[in-house]
Amino acid sequence: MKIIVPLAGKGTRLLPLTKRVPKPLIRVAGRPVMDYVMDTVKGFDVDELIVITGHLKHVVERYIVTQYPVKAKFVEQKALDGTAGAINLARPFVDQPVLIIFVDTLFDADLSLIKTVDADGILWAKEVEDYQRFGVIVTDQHGYMKTIVEKPSTPVSRLANIGLYYIKDWQTLFDGIAHVLQQPPGKGGEYYLTDAFQYLWTAGGGCSPRRSAGGTTAGRWTRCSRRTSTCSRRAGPGFPRGHAPAVRSYRRSTSRTA
Repeated sequence: MKIIVPLAGKGTRLLPLTKRVPKPLIRVAGRPVMDYVMDTVKGFDVDELIVITGHLKHVVERYIVTQYPVKAKFVEQKALDGTAGAINLARPFVDQPVLIIFVDTLFDADLSLIKTVDADGILWAKEVEDYQRFGVIVTDQHGYMKTIVEKPSTPVSRLANIGLYYIKDWQTLFDGIAHVLQQPPGKGGEYYLTDAFQYLWTAGGGCSPRRSAGGTTAGRWTRCSRRTSTCSRRAGPGFPRGHAPAVRSYRRSTSRTA
C-alpha cells in the first residue's frame, strides 16, 4: 500500500501561525498534527509515502525525512487548483492500492478494516451538526454511499467526509480525476477530489447494495484548519468525544464504462 498525503495549502485560516510553520506541523499538545496522523498507520506495510508539497515545502520535506522511517517521495503542487489536482500529481508513482490522508485533522478510526473489508474502497465519515461546512455523504438504506455533496445548504446528510480514504482500484480513481479536470472547476475555481470519487463509485453501473464486512467504528474527529477549532485551543492531549465516525464501504458492479 502507498499513502498519499496532500499538504500544499497555505493554511490561511490559521494565520499568523502558518506564516512560518506549515499547517501539518502546527503543534497540538506538544506534537505536530502530522505526528498523530502518522501514528495511525504504524503497523501497516507502507511501500512509500507520496507527499504533495507547496507552502514551506523545504520545512515539510526536512521534517518528514528526519522523523518518519518510511520511504518518501515529494511532489510540489505549484498551482493550488484543488484536492483533485493535488492527488493527480501522485499518478505517475501509484501502482497499487492507496490510502489518502488529509493531515489537517485528528481522528480516531479503525484502519485495520483495510485488511478485512471486502470492498472497492472505504471512506471514513462523522456525524456533525454544522453540515454546511463540509462535504457530506448521502447513503442508501444499506449504508453505502450514493453521492457526496459539497457544503450543502439543506440537510441532505450530516455525515461529514473527514478526509480519510482507502482506494483499492487506483486506476479508476485516476480516471475519475482526469474526468474531473476536464470539467469546469467547482466552487472557488477548484477541482474537488470528491467529484472523482463520485465517478469512481458510479463507474460500471452504480453501487451494489450488498453489505460488506465493514460497518461503523467508535472514534473521534477534530478538524485543525481554523484558529477557533477545538484542537487549536486545547492544551490537553485529547480531542472531544462525539458520535462514532461511520465507515462507508462501496462496491461497483463488475462491468466498466469508458
